Amino acid sequence: MTEHHQGPPQGPPQLLRPTETGRALGGIHPQTLANWRHTGKGPPYVKIGSAIRYDADALRVYCAENTRNPKDSR
Repeated sequence: MTEHHQGPPQGPPQLLRPTETGRALGGIHPQTLANWRHTGKGPPYVKIGSAIRYDADALRVYCAENTRNPKDSR
């Protein structure tokens, strides 16, 4: 039996600054993202030294996981 393992993503990750992330999420203020980080909410982030960055692929997953269908709330 052959096991298939998915390798690492191709190429470097696309890391976005909080201002870019806020824009990508429809105008979320960077301070809101900081508040979410502090409270353990919001999208996953990468901390490199003191720099905060958001991986574009992780943001896509976060949005998909938080998408709600109005029909499901009945």
